[in-house]
Amino acid sequence: MRGTALIETFGTAEAIFRVPFEELVGRGVAPNLAQNVVEGRGVALSRADEIVAHCGRVGIAILTKNHPEYPNLLRECADAPLVLYVRGYVNFNQGEWVSVVGTRKATAQGVEDSARFVADVAQAFPKAVIISGLAFGIDKAAHQAAISNNLKTVAVMAGWVDEIVPRTNIPLARSILEKGGAIVSDMPWGTVISRGNFLSRNRIIAGLSHCTMIVESAAKGGSLVTADIALSYDREVFAMPGRSEDSSRQGTNMLIKSSKAILYQDISDIAQSMGWQRANFSPANPTSLNPYLRETFAALPDTEPFTLDHTSETLSITTAEASSRLMALESQGFIKSVKGRLYQKAKF
Repeated sequence: MRGTALIETFGTAEAIFRVPFEELVGRGVAPNLAQNVVEGRGVALSRADEIVAHCGRVGIAILTKNHPEYPNLLRECADAPLVLYVRGYVNFNQGEWVSVVGTRKATAQGVEDSARFVADVAQAFPKAVIISGLAFGIDKAAHQAAISNNLKTVAVMAGWVDEIVPRTNIPLARSILEKGGAIVSDMPWGTVISRGNFLSRNRIIAGLSHCTMIVESAAKGGSLVTADIALSYDREVFAMPGRSEDSSRQGTNMLIKSSKAILYQDISDIAQSMGWQRANFSPANPTSLNPYLRETFAALPDTEPFTLDHTSETLSITTAEASSRLMALESQGFIKSVKGRLYQKAKF
């Protein structure tokens, strides 16, 4: 029986430690776990009191899973942590939450792509929150870009919230807090960071987010694990493509090729896939389109959904050409993808 199930059964975490062995077993707790609870209750409660007292002294918020300020998106996940420790304040249940992750060994292009993506998010969704892991590379670039574009950003740590690793990112952590963001972790005060902690951190990054962007990744890496976790939570994953010979994009190319991630070209991909309304967005007038796209747009049904094949047949062009034209119209906001492989004209 997991911690969440135990609390649902007995009401509160404290109540679990007050129940005798026989009742624990009688209500479905495995005997070995029940024995551990009984034998360790004194130490566990004392440790909990120490953590609560320490958090009170240093100003760390404790959000249990049933707390009204606990992130709703995270609560939806089957393996959501029972407790979150939060330095700073951010409304976890407001705005569009986008995680941006990638390799620690980011290329100059990867850093640039991260910054441009976050800038586009800020322009399209000014209430968005950027989540990442405060590591070197793409994580750092994403946090910095959020601050530069007046977006709140949340850093998820693999250890205690005040133990900033790497230490060279302490100034960035301070900036995150000064700009209204937060630093969070499910690891209690006194935690010694181990390899397994990073998996827990990745789980929280994915769980906090409506969608996850993988900017740059080799064929193996932690950001690919985050992508898989996000998919297991039924969240959208986006990835930036690269040339086949770029080792730094092998992971993102693989995600796209395997249909695990949506190929990202511009911010309209996020808006259309997530169904988010872009701020102050007015698509260009159709008369500004080139003759081929103007012809295509005019031939499309005004209200009914249509397919790629319909477009190809209507205009007597190849499927490849029709796909290219529809992609161009979609990127400029004239059409949008709807359920299945259907398109529909955007409502202006």
